[in-house]
Amino acid sequence: HPHNLVMELASSYSVPVSDKNAVFVYAGIVGEPAIGPTAFMHRLSGSDNPEAPISHHWLDSTHITNGVVTIGYTTPDWKFEGSTFHGREPDQYRYRMELGALDSYSGRITFNPNSDVSMQASAARIHSPETLEPNVNLDRITTSITFNKMIDGGLSQTTLAFGRNIPNRGIATNAYLIESSWVWSANNTVFLRAEKVDKNELFYPEDALAENNFNIKKVSLGAVHDFKSTNDYTLGLGVVGSLYSFPNALDNFYGNDPKSLMFFMRVKL
Repeated sequence: HPHNLVMELASSYSVPVSDKNAVFVYAGIVGEPAIGPTAFMHRLSGSDNPEAPISHHWLDSTHITNGVVTIGYTTPDWKFEGSTFHGREPDQYRYRMELGALDSYSGRITFNPNSDVSMQASAARIHSPETLEPNVNLDRITTSITFNKMIDGGLSQTTLAFGRNIPNRGIATNAYLIESSWVWSANNTVFLRAEKVDKNELFYPEDALAENNFNIKKVSLGAVHDFKSTNDYTLGLGVVGSLYSFPNALDNFYGNDPKSLMFFMRVKL
């Protein structure tokens, strides 16, 4: 899943209002407004899986927004945020930053009852996110919970999330996600992801099946082994396999029993 060269260029300023509470301002030329769970490549439950979730555009696709301002208030357990941002998603020119009007807004409430659990609920009104459909605006609602657990001395994290996109033209669609990872030894990690999403953009506009809504399911299981680290980098080798399920109407286009297998190498600096 490609992203722009500059994925964040922002700053944050926080002022304490008591011993435990604070207000803050976050502003970015490229940044993340207050909508959705932690982006998939930054949460432990999903960071070892090299594939982007198919639920990405229902949950956390706004993490690379060209222009954002957020105001928030934090307590030891709660975080309240409101953002205004530029709604158009980045285009295919990966070296550019396409700034525009702050024409969209969002709000998010996060509750952390302890150091191992984080829950959030958020909503956004996004102005004209897609270049090919400039007259379509989008309301997005998300909820998620992420929790950590030590298993046999290794850290495990699981995320459950739900997202709903409600365009001003067309039908609303939903996405469900559960993913988990477990660092079961110092150098080995296993991970799992299961998703269910509504897809209505699988065909060109002139096709008879365009605009139809199809329920797509995907389950992925993988593992990665990190070799002994040096002072500069860590090399890892991994594998991930996926199974898919969808309505029979798609069989002629995507096959009746699709599977995928990926081997990958990564370098962590």
